[in-house]
Amino acid sequence: MKRATRKRVLVLFAAICCAAFIVIGVEAAIDVLTHDRGTSQATLNAREMVARANVRLQRASTSLRTLVASGVGSCRPGDIEAMRRAVYTTTPVKEVALVDGAGAVLCSHHGFGSDHKAMTAEQTVADSGITVSMVRFGESQEPALRLRHPVAQHYLAALVPAEIFEADDFIPPAQGLGVRLFLAGIPSVLHDPGEPVGPRDVRVVVSSSQFPISVEIVRTMGGLKAEGGTLVQYTRAGGFVVCALVIALALSTTRPREDPVGELRAAIAAGEIVPFYQPVMDIAAGRLIGCEVLVRWRKPTGEVVSPGAFVPLAESSGLIFELTLALMRAARDEVADVYALRPQLKLGFNIHAEHFDNDRIVKDIQEIFGHSAIQLSQLMLEVTERAPLADLAAARRSIAALQALGARVAIDDVGTGHSGLNYLLKLGVDAIKIDKMFVDAIGTERYSNAIIDTLAELGRTMRIDVIAEGVESFEQVEYLREHGIHMAQGYVFAPALPGQAYIDLVEAMCHDSPEADALKMVRNRTPLPRYISARNRQIG
Repeated sequence: MKRATRKRVLVLFAAICCAAFIVIGVEAAIDVLTHDRGTSQATLNAREMVARANVRLQRASTSLRTLVASGVGSCRPGDIEAMRRAVYTTTPVKEVALVDGAGAVLCSHHGFGSDHKAMTAEQTVADSGITVSMVRFGESQEPALRLRHPVAQHYLAALVPAEIFEADDFIPPAQGLGVRLFLAGIPSVLHDPGEPVGPRDVRVVVSSSQFPISVEIVRTMGGLKAEGGTLVQYTRAGGFVVCALVIALALSTTRPREDPVGELRAAIAAGEIVPFYQPVMDIAAGRLIGCEVLVRWRKPTGEVVSPGAFVPLAESSGLIFELTLALMRAARDEVADVYALRPQLKLGFNIHAEHFDNDRIVKDIQEIFGHSAIQLSQLMLEVTERAPLADLAAARRSIAALQALGARVAIDDVGTGHSGLNYLLKLGVDAIKIDKMFVDAIGTERYSNAIIDTLAELGRTMRIDVIAEGVESFEQVEYLREHGIHMAQGYVFAPALPGQAYIDLVEAMCHDSPEADALKMVRNRTPLPRYISARNRQIG
């Protein structure tokens, strides 16, 4: 016993050490990825700012040369009017003025002078006759680039505020972001990072090839991590999940494995079997019409197990009955409030073939939903294809009893497994569901198109609903809609959603009253043929 305990302690200690290295590695990876991502984004932003500056300064230069060429060089009313027109027609230019050799403003397009406080010496723009300097102007003393062109004994000057070089969709005021515009080595601070800049932070400088300007962008690591908080959290969460798995794996090697059937039975009793909801849409009217309830196993660790890992075990062990009832109760309790207000919504459940061997399923449905806010007419029970129906006559009696309660019954995955036209002929169901295999092949396999068209026509002839499963593209939606199939589910609309997410979707899409929804359906499309319950049809 002591030796086994010592072994468990050593294995656990080793696992904890391994987990610690993983955490350290994850944090280091986060720093590297954050720095690289920040550098790439800052470089892209700086290049965009420089490109924008080149275009706008070139536009201002052209405007100055045009004024000089037209003889504007005094404070006469006609010249001031020409200056005013230049400002109005040249977007980045905020002011055009006539200045003397010392830089004093003689007059401007306003008709009067304003102070220009020089920040740098004049820098020559190659082959243009224009010089550029950085000044502050106006009462707020905001920074601007001033372009000057000689005219007679004076200069025509155009002011372009520094702040307009930023992109409209740039990220300020992001945390830890600094932006400076340089001319002649003198910076104009457009955005202060708001915190000290260290050697590990991102610093990018890009210079213009046309004008003597450059842009510097600084991103602090703290700001980058705050901005990418979700990514950082998910990365850390992934690291912690890996650590937890390492520790769990280490512990599992030191203790005997539990009986899987017993573990599943305990999970059902503990309420770990939870419903997820796959929305079903009316693709003709763009409305939510209900959902198919899918099962998940949410373990105490937070791990969510997909049905393929435990449903076959439940079926082979006979626990499928307890599991299905637990799933129904959980779904009933979770969505009862929103479904009570929206009686048009459907709630679908997969029912194993053995449920139909006797009337047990009928009694279970009455017991679970008989006194629930969810009406029996809102239920859709789907006969799965994983096992054949042993007694079609008994199954038909159970289905008819369910339909008498108001519930509807569908055949799932038509065209695969054990289900087929024999089921359609003898069971008297209300709907069929086209398997994802055929939907995936739309547009690629001609026989799949023919099968879907045949099933759509079969549904119209037999007056039963046809629902397409596994729809994953808008092209598939369009094909189904054009061929008369108006109900579908799949990832193109939404994946299987946990309870609160599905409730939020219902409240967002089904806020109108049923009467209003019915009116919209009448206005938006031609209604489908009136549904006739399978129990009222004559089937040979």
